[in-house]
Amino acid sequence: KEELPKEALQTATFLMTMNCLFDVFNVNSHSKLDCFKPYEGNEEDLTKLEASREWVNSWKFVNYKGKSRILPCQEGWLLNINALKQLFN
Repeated sequence: KEELPKEALQTATFLMTMNCLFDVFNVNSHSKLDCFKPYEGNEEDLTKLEASREWVNSWKFVNYKGKSRILPCQEGWLLNINALKQLFN
């Protein structure tokens, strides 16, 4: 089994985390794998979704002038995560 170079681990982790976040919104069947399960509103799912919200909220994007900002995709993810939580309240 080949291992990723150390320099690629952060990118791989980001992509796996994004894949899991997409699965929460797009998967409609239940699986034993954590990333391939739809959100059901239980305590475990809520904890994972809140961790995802905090992760997305921690993203930092800096423009060429050095100014930090929130990108539309980041704002969209935060809105969708909050909306999903509200559907189960």
